[in-house]
Amino acid sequence: MEGSMVNLDVTSPGATLALALMFLKTNDAAVAARLSLPATQFDLDYVRPDFVLLRLVARSLILWDR
Repeated sequence: MEGSMVNLDVTSPGATLALALMFLKTNDAAVAARLSLPATQFDLDYVRPDFVLLRLVARSLILWDR
């Protein structure tokens, strides 16, 4: 923690991968929806590229059969 706030640049990748591994191959659409990619170019400007890649990989691991 940095002061009273959590540093999301540090915690987000680990949390994303943990979520993916907890729901690995479950095809749970509700969890996969939480990992949706930014829909517009404007939204994409506010998400780091490595986080987009992690979301994509996590979503693919959850929705394995689709």
